Amino acid sequence: MTRLPPIRRQKQEARFCESDLHGPAGPLPHPGGGRPRPLPIPLGGPGQRQDPDPHPGAPAEYGEHSPGVWVHKTASAAPTAFLGAPCIIGPGAGVRHCAFIRDSALVGGGYVAGNSVELKSVILFSGVQTPHYSYVGDPILGFKNHMGAGSITSSVKSGKTLVTVRNGEERLETGWKKFGAILGDHVEAGCNSVLNPGPILGRNASVYPLSSVRGAVPPDSIFKEALI
Repeated sequence: MTRLPPIRRQKQEARFCESDLHGPAGPLPHPGGGRPRPLPIPLGGPGQRQDPDPHPGAPAEYGEHSPGVWVHKTASAAPTAFLGAPCIIGPGAGVRHCAFIRDSALVGGGYVAGNSVELKSVILFSGVQTPHYSYVGDPILGFKNHMGAGSITSSVKSGKTLVTVRNGEERLETGWKKFGAILGDHVEAGCNSVLNPGPILGRNASVYPLSSVRGAVPPDSIFKEALI
């Protein structure tokens, strides 16, 4: 990457300093006092300055919403939503009012995050929907999964011991204290259901509302266990 000589670079930066903005009584004071900082300049677009690309490998259809947060240009995020880094939001996704994406989120196209939904360390395939009041912690959610209102993927055991994935008599020690659910494609989790740490749900499985899920749920099956 070619660097400008110090003198010329200083002149270019000065053109975009906050001190160049003037209010009715003259230059606006810098909010932090002291030396003015360069204003953030959006990348791309007609008439905007083209600085050397700090992320030369990033696809052109994604924009850096904030450091470490990349959002597809066809996705939308409400002003009240929080997107924490690192995070990638895919095409056509919608992050609605007061959604909270904490960190380490890889979100596929067409995803829907509704009001007061919290995501933490997630891999979400395209078409996943968590539209209402869910906590989604440390899971992998397959294509077009739907989480009903109030459903939860829990990732930490009550005793804080390491999570074990179970399938009948089989046991797989993950070695992790935080390990959420793994859902195949087209899984439906009913309202207020709880997916405890480490369950595996096969493709097209359906979980009844108010169920508490552990272990493995076979594909094309219905899981029904009321929370007591």
